[in-house]
Amino acid sequence: MEAKCSIVFLLISVVVLWICLVPRCYGRTNGLQSFKCIQTEREALLRDCCIWEGIACDNTTGHVIKLDLNWDHVGSNELDNALLDLKHLVYLDLSGNYFECSIPEFIGSMKQLEHLDLYHSNFNGSVPHQLGNLTSLRYLHLGFSNLLVNYLDWLTRLSNLQLLDLSRMNLSRMENLIHVLNQIPSLSELYLEGCGLENRHLKSVQVNSTLYTSLQHLDLASNSFTGVVPEILQNFSSLRVLGLSSNHFNRVEGGIWSFIRRAHRIKEPYLSGNSLSGELSELHSNSSTCISHQLEELHLSNNELDGQVPAEIARQLPSLARLSLSSNNISGEIPPLPSRLEFIHLSHNNISGCIPRLPSSLRSIDLSYNNIKGYISNFPSGLHNIDLSHNNIHGTIPTLPSILTSIDLSYNQISGRIPHFPTGLEFIVLSHNQITGSIPHPISHGSTPSWLNIVDLSDNLISGPIPSYMFPAVVDLFLANNHLNGTIPEALCRARNLNTLDLRGNRLSGLIPDCRYVNVQVIKLSSNQLTGPIPSSFFQYFNLVLLDLSNNTLQGETPAFAIGPYLEVIDLGGNKLSGTIQITLTHNDTSLRILRLRENHLEGILPSAVCSVRSLRVLDLADNNLTGNIPPCLGNFTGDSSPRIVVTSIMEVIKVDSFYSIVDMWSITEVIKGEVQVYTSTLPFLVNVDLSANNLVGGIPDELVKFPGLVGLNLSYNHLTGSIPNKIGEMRTLESLDLSNNHLSGIIPQSMSDLSSLSYLNLSYNNLQGEIPTGTQLQTFIDPSIYIDNALLDLKHLVYLDLSGNYFECSIPEFIGSMKQLEHLDLYHSNFNGSVPHQLGNLTSLRYLHLGFSNLLVNNLDWLTRLSNLQLLDLSQMNLSRMENLIHVLNQLPSLSELYLEGCGLENRHLKSVQVNSTVYTSLQHLDLASNSFTGLVPEILQNFSSLRVLGLSSNHFNRVEGGIWSFIRRAHPIKELYLSGNCLSGELSELHSNSSTCISHQLEVLSLSNNELDGQVPAEIARQLPSLARLSLSSNNISGEIPPLPYSLESIDLSHNNINGCIPLLPSNLKSIHLSYNNISGYIPNFPSGLHNIDLSHNNIHGTIPTLPSNLTSIDLSYNQISGRIPHFPTGPIPSYMFPALVFLLLANNHLNGTIPEALCRARNLNILDLRGNRLSGMIPDCQYVNVQVIKLSSNQLAGPIPSSFLQNSYLVLLDLSNNTLQGEIPSFAIGPNMQVIDLGGNKLSGTIQITLTHNDTGLMILRLRENHLEGILPSAVCSVGSLRVLDLADNNLTGNIPPCLGNFTGHSSPSIVVTSITEVIKGEVLEYNATLRFLVNVDLSANNLVGGIPDELVKFPGLVGFNLSYNNLTGSIPNKIGEMRTLESLDLSNNHLSGIIPQSISDLSSLSYLNLSYNNLQGEIPTGSQLQTLIDPSIYIGNQGLCGEPLPKKCKGGDNQPKLPASTTSAQGHIEDHKKLWLYLRIHLKSIHLSYNNISGYIPNFPSGLHNIDLSHNNIHGTIPTLPSNLTSIDLSYNQISGRIPHFPTGLEFIVFSHNQITGSIPHPISHGSTQSWLNIVDLSDNLISGPIPSYMFPAVVDLLLANNHLNGTIPEALCRARNLNTLDLRGNRLSGMIPNCRNNTLQGETPAFAIGPYLEVIDLGGNKLSGTIQMTLTHNDTSLRILRLRENHLEGILPSAVCSVGSLRILDLADNNFTGNIPPCLGNFTSNSFYSIVDMWSITEVIKGKVQSISDLSSLSYLNLSYNNLQGEIPTGSQLQTFIDPSIYIGNQGLCGEPLPKKCKGGDNQPKLPASTTSAQGHIEDHKKLWLYLVIAAGFTTGFWGVVGTLVVKKTWRNAYFKLVEDLFDRIYVQAAIMKNKLKEKIANRKSDG
Repeated sequence: MEAKCSIVFLLISVVVLWICLVPRCYGRTNGLQSFKCIQTEREALLRDCCIWEGIACDNTTGHVIKLDLNWDHVGSNELDNALLDLKHLVYLDLSGNYFECSIPEFIGSMKQLEHLDLYHSNFNGSVPHQLGNLTSLRYLHLGFSNLLVNYLDWLTRLSNLQLLDLSRMNLSRMENLIHVLNQIPSLSELYLEGCGLENRHLKSVQVNSTLYTSLQHLDLASNSFTGVVPEILQNFSSLRVLGLSSNHFNRVEGGIWSFIRRAHRIKEPYLSGNSLSGELSELHSNSSTCISHQLEELHLSNNELDGQVPAEIARQLPSLARLSLSSNNISGEIPPLPSRLEFIHLSHNNISGCIPRLPSSLRSIDLSYNNIKGYISNFPSGLHNIDLSHNNIHGTIPTLPSILTSIDLSYNQISGRIPHFPTGLEFIVLSHNQITGSIPHPISHGSTPSWLNIVDLSDNLISGPIPSYMFPAVVDLFLANNHLNGTIPEALCRARNLNTLDLRGNRLSGLIPDCRYVNVQVIKLSSNQLTGPIPSSFFQYFNLVLLDLSNNTLQGETPAFAIGPYLEVIDLGGNKLSGTIQITLTHNDTSLRILRLRENHLEGILPSAVCSVRSLRVLDLADNNLTGNIPPCLGNFTGDSSPRIVVTSIMEVIKVDSFYSIVDMWSITEVIKGEVQVYTSTLPFLVNVDLSANNLVGGIPDELVKFPGLVGLNLSYNHLTGSIPNKIGEMRTLESLDLSNNHLSGIIPQSMSDLSSLSYLNLSYNNLQGEIPTGTQLQTFIDPSIYIDNALLDLKHLVYLDLSGNYFECSIPEFIGSMKQLEHLDLYHSNFNGSVPHQLGNLTSLRYLHLGFSNLLVNNLDWLTRLSNLQLLDLSQMNLSRMENLIHVLNQLPSLSELYLEGCGLENRHLKSVQVNSTVYTSLQHLDLASNSFTGLVPEILQNFSSLRVLGLSSNHFNRVEGGIWSFIRRAHPIKELYLSGNCLSGELSELHSNSSTCISHQLEVLSLSNNELDGQVPAEIARQLPSLARLSLSSNNISGEIPPLPYSLESIDLSHNNINGCIPLLPSNLKSIHLSYNNISGYIPNFPSGLHNIDLSHNNIHGTIPTLPSNLTSIDLSYNQISGRIPHFPTGPIPSYMFPALVFLLLANNHLNGTIPEALCRARNLNILDLRGNRLSGMIPDCQYVNVQVIKLSSNQLAGPIPSSFLQNSYLVLLDLSNNTLQGEIPSFAIGPNMQVIDLGGNKLSGTIQITLTHNDTGLMILRLRENHLEGILPSAVCSVGSLRVLDLADNNLTGNIPPCLGNFTGHSSPSIVVTSITEVIKGEVLEYNATLRFLVNVDLSANNLVGGIPDELVKFPGLVGFNLSYNNLTGSIPNKIGEMRTLESLDLSNNHLSGIIPQSISDLSSLSYLNLSYNNLQGEIPTGSQLQTLIDPSIYIGNQGLCGEPLPKKCKGGDNQPKLPASTTSAQGHIEDHKKLWLYLRIHLKSIHLSYNNISGYIPNFPSGLHNIDLSHNNIHGTIPTLPSNLTSIDLSYNQISGRIPHFPTGLEFIVFSHNQITGSIPHPISHGSTQSWLNIVDLSDNLISGPIPSYMFPAVVDLLLANNHLNGTIPEALCRARNLNTLDLRGNRLSGMIPNCRNNTLQGETPAFAIGPYLEVIDLGGNKLSGTIQMTLTHNDTSLRILRLRENHLEGILPSAVCSVGSLRILDLADNNFTGNIPPCLGNFTSNSFYSIVDMWSITEVIKGKVQSISDLSSLSYLNLSYNNLQGEIPTGSQLQTFIDPSIYIGNQGLCGEPLPKKCKGGDNQPKLPASTTSAQGHIEDHKKLWLYLVIAAGFTTGFWGVVGTLVVKKTWRNAYFKLVEDLFDRIYVQAAIMKNKLKEKIANRKSDG
C-alpha cells in the first residue's frame, strides 16, 4: 500500500518540479539542483506546460493557478512540500485518488488557495487545524475520506467559505457544530451526509442566525435523525435544496404537502429511504391555489406511504420535474402528471389502472413491478429510459422515441409487432410477452444501432429471419422460444463482443456459421432444424462455458473435443452425428460437468481419455453404436468442479454452493428410473452415467463402483457378460440401476441389499440365477417383471387372475383381452399405466373387474357394454370427468350390482342422466362415489335406488341434505350403510331427528358422519330411532352435550375429537370398539362389555378407577385423564392359560394411578406397547418374559428395585424408558439387539459398571441415556461399537478412567424408525425436552463424573455433533487443536476441569456455536476472535482461568492490538456481494431466533427454517396465512398483524404462542402427533381474532396465562381447566361460551352472590351484567387489601349496602347501579384512601357510568360531569373556577328553589341558602344515638360470651390450654413465613413491572 502511494505522489512531485523548471510558470529554478539532464533537453521537455491536462495558467502573468489531478487513480504516502513553490495556486483538486496518508500541515500555508478538493482521496488521520489559515478559501471538500475530526473551531476563520463538504466524517461528538457553522457568514452550501448526526445537533439552530439565512443547499442524508422532521428546516429563508434521505424520520408535521407549502422556497426536497407512512392521497391540500410554484424535485422512494398519487399533483406542483415514489405501498391509478415532469419513478408499488398521458418533457419513466393494465399510449419524443416491466399491460408497442437508449417491457401481455429500433438504442428487453411479427429494421434506412448491447426478445411469438444488422455491438442476444425461421446470418460472426447467444426453441434451419469468437461464453442453439456439421471452431473458444446444439438434425463427424479450462456443458444429443469420440484436454484442470451425446450415430470405442475429465457429473452416450468394453477408469471421476463466475443472463451472476456455474441455470433431459425427466434446479445434484442402447461388450468393471455420488447407472440393451460386481453395494447414493437386456450371469450379489437409496431396479432379460437377495430396500421391489418374463397366454383354462398390489409401471398387455375364459380380473393398485385397452371388452365371461387405484387413463368406456355378465366394476381413482356417457354405458350392464367410482373426478352433472327404473337404478346394491367433486345438496335420486344397500358419499363437498339426515334415511329405507364422512354438512345434529313415534329406519346398520361441521348433541332418541345401528362414527365435528343411551345393537362408536361432556353412558353389551378421545368427558368409567376389543378414552377428564378389563381386549388407551387407583388385576376363571391373548396396546400414561404393576400383566404375551409413564406407581417392575413387546415406557413413577434382566435380553425391544424412578441395584448388562433404538434409565439410583454386548453387528441404537445414577468404573470402549448412536448421556455418575478415543467413530446415522419418544437433555446450560426434533439431536454428555486424562483428538470426528459436555471432571491436557472441525457444534461445555494451554484459534470456526463454557480451568493466553465467538460476550464463560486475557474479559492482553479482527471469510464476503445465496442458505439452516417486531413489514410469511426456536414478527403489517411451524419451536409472537387463515398444528415443545389481534379463523388445532399434549404450553394468547369451535382440553396441564378473548368460541368451559394448577390469567371474555363455570375450587358461581373473601392481592371484582341475586356479604382475610374496583351493576341484588365495604380503603371504583338495594348510603364511604399504586388494574378496562353526588361542590377542581336535576334543592348555585365551565341549565332543572347562573332565575339580595329546621336535625341525632346504643350493647354481649366461652375453658382444661398455645405458636410461624413470601413476591412483581415499563 505504501508503495502504491509513493508512486502516485511521486508523480505529483515530478509534475510540480517540472513546472518549477520553467520561470514563466512560477518564476523559480532552484528545484533543478537534483536534476543532471542537459539544459536544452530539459527546456525541450517542459515547453508549454500550461497546455498540459489538469494545469491552468494565468493568461496575463503565466503563473500556474490551477492543479487538477481528480480521479487520476494515483496515490502516495507523502505529499511533497514542493507544492509550496506554486505561490499563485488558487485551485487544488486531488479528489478521487488513493493517498492513504495524512493531510500535510503545510497546505495550511498556501493562503492563496480559494478551492481545495480532497473529496474521496482516502487521506487518513486528523484534519489539520492549519487549514484554518486558508482565509481566501471559498470551496472546501473533505468528504468521503477516512479523516478524523477532533474539533472544528478552525473553520470559524474561513469567513469567505461558500461551500463546505464534511460528508462521511464522524461529527456525532461535535456538540458545537451549529455554533461553528453560524460563524461562517458566506456559507451557502453544506454537505453533512453520513456524519452520525442526531436530533440534538439541530436544536441549537436559531431563527435569523447566519446559518439560518445564508444556506441554499443543505445535505443531511444518511444520518441518525428520528421521529418528526424538524420544523426549523422548513423556515430557512434561502434554502433551495434539502437532503434528508436515508434517515429514520417517520412523520412530517402536518403532512408532506403542508411541509412543502411552509417551506415554499425549497426546490428539491429529498426524503427517500426513511420510514414515512400515511395516506399519500390525504396529504395534499384542498386549497384552490397550488402548494408550491418552486418545487422541482420530490424524492419519497423507499418509505411506507399508502394511498394514491394525489389527483391534484399536476395543479398543486406545476414546476415539478422529478418525482420518485418507488418502493412504497401506493395503490390506485396514476393521475394526470405535471406538464414539466422529466423523471418519474413509481416502481415496486401496487399501482393499478392505466398509464396516463405522459408529459412531453418526460425523459425517464419507471413503473415496473406494479399492477398496471390497459394500453401504452404514444411515448414522448424526448424519452431516454423506459421500464414498464412486470405489469399486466396489453396492446401494442407504440413508436419508440428516436433518442431512446433503454426499454424494458418484459413480463406483460403485450402483443402486436415490434416498432423500429432507434439507432441509439443500447438495451431492449421485451421477453415473456405475446409479440408477433418479425424483428424490425432500424428507424432510418442504412443506419444501424451501433450501441445495441443487450437484446432479449425471448419467449414471444416472433417469426421471420434474424436480421443481420443487429450484431456489430451486441453482447447478449436472447431470442429463444419464438418462431424464428431462416438461417443464422453470417453477419453474426461480426459480433466481436458477443458473450451470450441463445437462439434455442425456434425453427432455424441451414448451417451454423463458423465464427471465430473471442469472448463468447454461452451458445444455445438447441431445438431447431439446423443441419450440416458442427463448426470446428466451436471447440477452440477459450472462454466457452456452455455449448448446447441438441435436438437438431446436425450431421457429419463429431469434431474433436478440445476441452478448455472453462467449458462446463457439451450437449449434442438428439442429432445425426457420426464418427468416433475424440477428446483432448487443453488444460490439466477442467470444469466439464456434462457430456451428453445421446441419440446420435456415434461408433467406435469409448475412449479412456474421457476418464481424464475428472469433474464430469453426467456422461450420457445412450442410443449410439459404441462398441468395445467399458473403460475401468470411469470409477476415477471426482464429480467436482472448480469455482467459476459466469454471466448467464442479463446482468446476472449465478453462484451455487461451493462453485459458480452456468449449469445451475440450465436444464437437460435425462432418462432416470425408466422415465424421461427434465432436470433444472436439481441439476447440480445429478450424477448419472447412461451407456444404454449401444453395442458394448465385456463385463461391468469392478472399478465402476467407486464412482463418487453416482445417482443413476444405465447399462441396459448392450451385450455385457460376466457377473454383477460383488461390491455393488458400495454405491450407496445409487437411486436408479438398469442392467436389463444384457447377457449377465451368476447370482445377484447380497451386497445389493445395501443400496439404501435405490428406488428403481431392472435386471430383467439376463441369465441371472439363484435366490434373489433380501434387504430393507430390496423388499420394496415387489414387481416380478424386474426379474422375470411370464407367458400368461399359455394358461388356457385360467378363470381367476389377481395381480393387485404390485408395481408394474407398464401398460396393461393387450393380449389379456384374448383370455376369454377369465371370470375374475383384479388389477387393483398394481401401478399399470397408459390407457385401458379396449380389448378387455372381449372378456365376455367376466363377472368381477377391478381396475381401481392404478395410473390408468380412460379414453372411452364403450367396450364395457359388451360385458353383460359383469356384477362388480371398480374404476376408482380413474379420471372419468370427461365421460359424459358414463351413466349410459352403465345402464347397459344388466347384472351390475356393485359399482366403485371413488375419486373419479365426477361432478353433479354426471348424475343428472340417472333415470327412474333404469338398469342402474334398479340393480345396484353397492354404490361408492366417495372422493369426487360433488357439491351442494345430496341428490334426491340417490335415496330412491330400489335395491341399494350401501351408499358411499364420503370426502365430497356436500353441504346439505334435503330435509335433514334423518329425513333422507327415512326416505332411503333400503339403505343399510350410509357413508357421508368428510363433507361440509352443518346444522344442529340434535334437531335432525324425527319426532315420530315410529323409528326412522329398521334397516340402517352403519352411519358415518365424521369430519363434517355438525353441531348440537347426539340425538336423545337415537336408540329408539335406529334400533339396528351397529356402527356410528361422528368424530371430528363440533358435537357437544352428553352421550344419550345407545342402541343395543351398537358394535362400534367413534365420537372422538368433539366437545362432548358429561359421563359415559351404559355401554351396549354388543360393543366391540369405542373411541371417545379428545373430548371433555368427566365422571367415571362404567363397566366394560365383555366383548370389547378396542378402547380409546384418552385426553378427557375422566376420574375414578379402571373397571375390570375384558379378556379379549386388543388395545386400551386411557392416557391423559385423572384416573386414580390401581391397575386392575386381571380376572380369573375358565379362561386360557395365559391372559389377554389379543392385548397389543396398553396405554395408561399421565394419570394418577398408584399401587404396583400387577404380575398378571406378564400373561399378555402379545403385548406390543406398554405405556404407564407419568403415574404414581410404586414397587418393583415384574420380570415379564415378553415375546413381542417393542415399547416399554414406565418413566416418571415411583418404581423401585432392580431392572428386570429380561428387559435387555428382548431381541424385539425398540424403546425402553424407565427414567425418573427410584430403581436400584446393579445395572444389567446391555444385550443390544438389532431393533433397539432407545435406552433411557436416567434419574434413578442404579449402580455398578456399564457392560455392553452387541447381539448383531448392525445395531440401530440411537439413544443411550444413563444420567443421574450411581454408576462407576470406566466407560467401556464397547460403546464405540454402537455406530448408530446419536445421544450418549452418562452425566452425573461416578465414572472414572479416560475418555475412549473411539467415540469419534460414531456414524450418527440410524435406520428408519417407527418410534416417537421424547427425552430430557441438558443442552446449552438448560434442561430441554426433545421430542419432534429428537432425530436432529446429536449429543454427548459425560459431565459430573470423575474422568481423567485428556480430551482425545479423535472426538472431533464425531459426525453432526450438536452438544458436547465434559464439565465437572478431572480432565487435563489441552483443548484439541482441531476442535474447529466440529462444525455442527451448538453447545460446548468443558468447564470445571484442569485443562491447560491456550484456546485453539480453530474454535472460532464453530459457526453454529451458541453456548460455550470454559470456566474454571487453567487455560491461558489470548481468547481467540471470530464471527461466532464475537456473539459470546458473557465473561463468565471464561472465568476461573487466571491466564486468559482479551475480550470479553476485563483483563487486556499485553503487547498488541486487542481489538477483534474480522475473519478472512467475513472480509471476503464483504468483497463479493454475490455470496448472498450462501448467506440465505446459512440462515435457512442455522437461524434459531428472529425478532422483527414493531416495524412496518408487509407481505407474506415465507416458510420457516426447521431449526427456528423463537419467532417475533409482532406489530407489523404482515398478511397471508401462517406456514407450518418448526418442530422445535418454543415461542412465537405474530400479534398485531393482518394474518388470516387457520392456525397450523402446534409443535409439542411450544411454550409461548401469541397470535392476538389478527384475522385468524378456524378452530384451535390439536397437537401435531396423536397422543401428544402441549405439556409446556405456558403462555397462550389468541385473543381478538375470528377463532371458532370449542376450547380443547389438551391445553391446560401447564398453562399459566390463557387469553382467548374476543373470538367466536362456543361450547362450554372444559372441566380440564381445573387441571391447570399454575394458571395465573384466564381471559375468555367476548366469546359465545355457554354452560356452567367449572367448580375448580369448591366455590359456587351461580344463584346467589357468594360471600366475598377478599384476599391481599385481589384488585378487581366485576360481576356486572348478570342475573345474580341475594345480598352483598364481604369479609376481609387481611387488614391490608388491594381491591380497587368492585362492579356489581345490572344484577338483581337486594338488601342494604353493608358498611363493611368501607373497610376496603383502597377502593377506587364502586359501581352497584341498576340493582334493588334499599336503606341509607353509609357515611363511611368518605373514608376511602384511593391510594394509587401500580397494579394489574392499569392494564384492565371497564365500562362505567359516572354520575355523582358531591357536597363541597365548588372545590371539585377536576369535575367534568355534574347532574343535580330533579331534586328539592334550593338557594343560590355556588360559583367557582370549575363550576363556571358548566353552562348547561338542564343539570339543575327540576329544583324549584334554585337560582343563579346558569339558570334564568336570578337570586334576590344576597345569599338565600336555606337552613334545615332544628327539629329535623335533632330527630336525626336521636336516631343516630339510638343506633349507637344498640351497637354498644351487642358488642358487649358478644365480647362477654366469646371471651369467657374460650378463656374459661382454657383455664379449666390443661390439655386444651397446651394445645391452644401450640396452635398459636404454629399459626404465628405460618403467618410469618407467608408474610415474608408475599412481601418478596410483591417486591419482585413491582420490580418486573417497572423494568417492563
